[in-house]
Amino acid sequence: MKVSYFFVAVLLLFSCASSQNTPSPDAKRKIEELRTLIHLSPDQARKLTLIEAGYLNKSRQLSQRGNNKESDLTKLKQKRTSSYKKILSHEQFLKFQAIDNDLIKQAPVRFNKTK
Repeated sequence: MKVSYFFVAVLLLFSCASSQNTPSPDAKRKIEELRTLIHLSPDQARKLTLIEAGYLNKSRQLSQRGNNKESDLTKLKQKRTSSYKKILSHEQFLKFQAIDNDLIKQAPVRFNKTK
């Protein structure tokens, strides 16, 4: 009986650990959009995808628990931002902040030529 509980616990542990290492589709989509806008290298994109997946996962956990306090979410976002700052160049980070805070559109600007 104890052995079966042990195997169930180990199985749950491995399934939780493997799901945390797999980035969510939302994180992949966001970083893929950023990749073209701020010219990320493949290594930067990989690192940022993992950070974004962790951020999204923890923010969902906070909202599911009902602990949707502004301070907790603010701390979580600050931690994500500081992690991004370590990976991105100064110029890339400034562009990321502008995009993340909805200060600029997330599409390349196109101008119509008028004659």
